Amino acid sequence: MRLLAKRWEIIVPILLCLLTLHNFVLADEENLGSYVMRALPLGDTSPPRIDGRLDDAVWKKAIPVSGFTQKEPYYGQPASKDTEIRIVYSRTHLYVGARCFAKPDKIVKHLSRRDNAYASDAFAIFIDSRHDHRTGYKFACNPLGVQQDSYRYNDSYKDISWDGFWRCETSIDSLGWVAEFEIPLSNLRFPDQTNHVWGINFERYFRDGESTAWKPISPDDGGTWRMSSLGHLVGIEHIRQGKHLEIYPYTTAWLSQHGEEKAAGKSDLGFDVKYGVTTNLRANLTVNPDFAQVEADRIEINLTRFPTRLQEKRLFFMEGNSVFSTPLELFYSRRIGNKGDILWGTKLNGKVGGTTVGFIGAQTGDWTYFGLRDKEENKEEALYSVFRVSKDLFRRSSVGILMATKDWEDTYNRVVGIDGRFGFQNKYVASGQIAQVWSPDLSENDRAYTFQLDRSTDLLHVALSAERMEPQFDANATGYIRKENDLGWESANFGVEYRPRTQDFGLKQVFVGYEGSASRGLYTDAYFTELDSTLAISPEFEEDLVSWGHNTWLSVSFRPEFLLSSIRVWYDYGKTVELTDVFNVQSFGASVGTQGHRRLVGSMNFSSRDYYNFAQKYVGNNKSLGMGGTARPNDHLDLDLDVNYVQSFDPKGGTDGRFWTGSIRTTYLLNRDVFLRVFAQTSANRTYYDQIQTHRTVLVSGLLGWEFRPRSNLFLAYNEDRSASDTHFGLNDRVLVAKVSYFWNR
Repeated sequence: MRLLAKRWEIIVPILLCLLTLHNFVLADEENLGSYVMRALPLGDTSPPRIDGRLDDAVWKKAIPVSGFTQKEPYYGQPASKDTEIRIVYSRTHLYVGARCFAKPDKIVKHLSRRDNAYASDAFAIFIDSRHDHRTGYKFACNPLGVQQDSYRYNDSYKDISWDGFWRCETSIDSLGWVAEFEIPLSNLRFPDQTNHVWGINFERYFRDGESTAWKPISPDDGGTWRMSSLGHLVGIEHIRQGKHLEIYPYTTAWLSQHGEEKAAGKSDLGFDVKYGVTTNLRANLTVNPDFAQVEADRIEINLTRFPTRLQEKRLFFMEGNSVFSTPLELFYSRRIGNKGDILWGTKLNGKVGGTTVGFIGAQTGDWTYFGLRDKEENKEEALYSVFRVSKDLFRRSSVGILMATKDWEDTYNRVVGIDGRFGFQNKYVASGQIAQVWSPDLSENDRAYTFQLDRSTDLLHVALSAERMEPQFDANATGYIRKENDLGWESANFGVEYRPRTQDFGLKQVFVGYEGSASRGLYTDAYFTELDSTLAISPEFEEDLVSWGHNTWLSVSFRPEFLLSSIRVWYDYGKTVELTDVFNVQSFGASVGTQGHRRLVGSMNFSSRDYYNFAQKYVGNNKSLGMGGTARPNDHLDLDLDVNYVQSFDPKGGTDGRFWTGSIRTTYLLNRDVFLRVFAQTSANRTYYDQIQTHRTVLVSGLLGWEFRPRSNLFLAYNEDRSASDTHFGLNDRVLVAKVSYFWNR
């Protein structure tokens, strides 16, 4: 009895403390702070007409909010021009009306393709419909109604590939401009309950450099939009998501010619299906996906021994890709379909309570499609599968696991990674991951470890990181890791950046930074035995030699009234350890850019770098010059130019290579639904090794697009690809494509 009494003496105070803490948490949830907005239910009232005018009776009943403050350039000061917001809703739709006060002749407006609204003045809405302070959505438009949206995750990360299905209309009048949004609730994920509290905030962006917010952005947030720092939207009751099924069929016909072969005509069919399994889980299915409207990848000058990482542009893989993001890139979706046709793919992702789940399965091979497509050789037959689970912890933390596999040609590659992210005190984030690979030809030294600690505010950013990549960790069957077979490393890094704000000499903010690193190579016996017999190991080489580096930089940003937007200079110095050489390197460079709100925008960068020339196995130097610019002669036309030149030198200072790329893109929009784009790029490589060799490529493409109803499109595209050497110039491919796609939902 005495022992039991003593236990109760301990247990009761603990229970009282926990109960007090629980009541404190509930009280904190009920205390939503000063930035609370109430949405008005439509009830039996007709919804507003989406015409860019706030003259419907229901808008006059809604309670507005205003009083925006500056985020840039004068933090905390009142907005130079205020914004007034109203929100109403029905069971299936959210309606937002924004009155953006401005002088009509000062409004910067430009017609562009979707997801480029910020080429003009813009207004944006941030919504955390789960109210988990981690995830959310952004809906934005400019004064001409150009839409832009994104998905937010991990508090401050964004997935710009996410495209919602919503409407926006705008108008310009004597008071400024108006934006009217209709957002179907099927775009959002929220708990299945009667009463809702959502996180919400609004951004007003002026192209001359001013950025304002309804709820001010704290300097402790590092100047970023955080889902954990939004205001609150109340009054939402008895809502449902609405439509759960989307079907997206397409048909394509094309005429193609390869080299000197005779041109041949072909056709194809395929479809995508999306289904809302629950209010928070969505399943996708694609059969024979087509990417005919995707623009060619930009050519980049790459003098390393690693392949260039290309951006994902395929809609099926872009949407929801953020679910599979981890500190180590164990899943890189461009691996799927790079060696064969994608026969089918399926995807499931969403969030159940505090658990995020995701799955992708895809089969590649040779898709003959009932004889409409000729069977081709060397199409890889492979099955890909990726599985992801992540569990929310506390307010800004999570742990997760990712498994990715590829099975092909009687072999396989499987990788599993366990990761964690822990945020505390709004300034600190610790993240890390442990991963291991399984493959028939791997038996040991097949793990990877990474860890990083960040402290970030508007004034100071500090980062510490460490990594160990074992030599046989080979995750590139499904992921993207820049490493060689049988060679790994262990490294440690420290970085700090001080970024005070100032109002002197037209400056806005100064950035002064330093980063230091040290690393050591990890080798297997195979790495030495497979060395080219013509090469010799450097007498200075030792397995325990440490590479190190120092990087410093100074950058300044200028206020909008100044011609330049920023200037940056940097200098690196360090020691590099290669098997065949051990050497010191130094690099330096500078870049400059002009203000983005002008009709003509430009940038230029220069660098000089010491590097190891893997083609010739010696230490050389390369100097590069890059220039880019965008001209907007009127509200409908964009002209983009990009030129890069690199000249490389041998150890004696003689030229051993010249490389350059150039591209120009012209886009004309008749209106938001019809556009014409012409894109041309060329590259030339000239090397002076044993003999002079020249190789050139030229690509020209044109794309005419018409969105004849929401998300239903007609495309007509032409592409021609040519290459040349010292002895030959000829056609690689020429193709004319017509594609029709139709969007249906219920």
